[in-house]
Amino acid sequence: VVEGESEVEIMVMLNAYGLEEGTYGADLHIIGEVDFDEVVNIVMEVTAAPDIQMEWAAELGFDEENPENSVVDWNAAYPDLFNGFVYDISLMIDNAGTADLAIDGVAFEGDAGFSVVPDEFDVLGAGESLEITVSLEAEETGMYEAVMTFTSNDPDEGEFSVALMGETGNPP
Repeated sequence: VVEGESEVEIMVMLNAYGLEEGTYGADLHIIGEVDFDEVVNIVMEVTAAPDIQMEWAAELGFDEENPENSVVDWNAAYPDLFNGFVYDISLMIDNAGTADLAIDGVAFEGDAGFSVVPDEFDVLGAGESLEITVSLEAEETGMYEAVMTFTSNDPDEGEFSVALMGETGNPP
């Protein structure tokens, strides 16, 4: 209740998640007891943006609750990893945004032996996905670890990284 000449501050929170680019508006009605109906027009300008996300099978190391802590684990996919063979794992790149996602490139940092197909990418429209194949081909016995980093036009994740690991041995 606002008495007499006093004031009250009202906070309105707006959420643009999932909205396409454009102008959105609505009227906020503040209604009082006696013939009081103050109308405030609220306008929100939404700018579309891409949003890169990636996922793979949970049994191969994807943690849906903490995707940033996920690791693509070749040993979970292949009980026996041997030197001199190529082992593939499929991952999905998703554009969860409302604008086109342009992936400019991919780079690997860490141990050699990891690669990705394709290594050049078409633009992903809003809501589109692309399946990629990441491969591990080890020349020597040991633990292989690397970080695969995608560069894109995602405004808050221009670089999106995924940890990779696999331990190989000699074939029988």
